[in-house]
Amino acid sequence: MSDDPILLEWISDAIAGDQAAFEEIYYTYKDDVYTACYRMMGTAQEAEDATQDVFIRLLRVLPRYDHTRASFRTWVLTITTNYCYDLLRRRRGSDVSIDDEDEPVALTLSSDDPSPEQATMGIELRDRIQAMLDRLPAQDRAMVVLRYWFDHGYEEIAEATETSVSAVKSRLFRARQKLAEAARRCRAAQRRGVLGHVGHQSPAAAAGSRGARYAVQQRGASGAARAAGGRTRNAGRSRPDRARPPDAEQRPA
Repeated sequence: MSDDPILLEWISDAIAGDQAAFEEIYYTYKDDVYTACYRMMGTAQEAEDATQDVFIRLLRVLPRYDHTRASFRTWVLTITTNYCYDLLRRRRGSDVSIDDEDEPVALTLSSDDPSPEQATMGIELRDRIQAMLDRLPAQDRAMVVLRYWFDHGYEEIAEATETSVSAVKSRLFRARQKLAEAARRCRAAQRRGVLGHVGHQSPAAAAGSRGARYAVQQRGASGAARAAGGRTRNAGRSRPDRARPPDAEQRPA
């Protein structure tokens, strides 16, 4: 794998104890780490706490990074999802399977200039997507986050979650089925409810609503992550923008 030479220099300097170099790494990757933590943990506060803990762990294991095996971003996200996975596994003891989900998530895609109704639906969408993720077993949740928010390949996900490629494909297939069914139910709900306003909208607004419906139909399950606030932007209700990177004094002995 090829990393930017400047990044490799930051890594080398951070390993040598340069706090400024580690801050560069922190500010470069904190949004990705926070997004993954939020999707895994489910709340902004837990995501902020986990983000700080992940970077403390990253500081400790930084000398183990091998740029010939994986990109630094992939490596960081693997550490992130594994950390959150361990937290969830210890917390729950047993997991709820996606197959036990009673109420599918309602999905929609808004136009570029959403109406107030569409904006409200977008907020509800993010909440429901997160609710669905919260019900997944921790390992399945990590797979979904890595695949649909960070575009990781099956092999990368299998390595990150310490399972087989076939298991990754099988679990993601079940998740896609759930998302596709949710999209279908959403379209039905829109026809009954919100999209009933089309007859009272201006022609431009009505066209926008039809375009949003068409986008859901065309993009299907793969559009679910993008619909839920994008891949790595605005994933949660707050971000640790003012948070400082872990101090070098926190490096474990």
